[in-house]
Amino acid sequence: MIYIFVIAKNDYFIKTIQAPLLSDHQIKIVKICRQIEHAVNMYREHEYRTGIVLMDINWNRHTLSGIQLLQQLLECNPALRVIGFTNSYEWDIAKKWKDAGGWAYVYRTIEDVNEIAACIKKVHNGEHYFAEKKDAAKS
Repeated sequence: MIYIFVIAKNDYFIKTIQAPLLSDHQIKIVKICRQIEHAVNMYREHEYRTGIVLMDINWNRHTLSGIQLLQQLLECNPALRVIGFTNSYEWDIAKKWKDAGGWAYVYRTIEDVNEIAACIKKVHNGEHYFAEKKDAAKS
C-alpha cells in the first residue's frame, strides 16, 4: 500500500479519484488539505504516515503559491516527494516545479486515474515523472 497526503482545492477531483486509487491501485489518501494556509501544519501531523504529497500547483488568489508551499514542505522534510498537478499542461510551470524540488508533474484528469496512479507509483519507486503532453512523460 502506498500512502499519500493530498493538497487540493477541487473536492470533485479528489472524490472522483480517491476510490479508484485505493481499489484499483492500492494507493490510499491519508489526509486531504483543502486550504493552502493549513497544508504545512496538516502535513506535519501526518508526516509519519506518508512520504509522498500530491498537490495542486495553481493557487491563484491565495496567500501562498504552489512553489512557495513546495519549498515550505521541503523545509519540513527534505526527503519528501511532492507531485504537482494542474488542470492544463504548462511546461514552463513544470520546469519551475522541477527546479524548485518537485518530483513529478502530472495533468489533473478524472478520465485517466491510471496516469495519476502510474505517476504516484513511479515516485514511490524513486523515479521522477514530468509529463510534457497528455500521452507522454519523461523521467
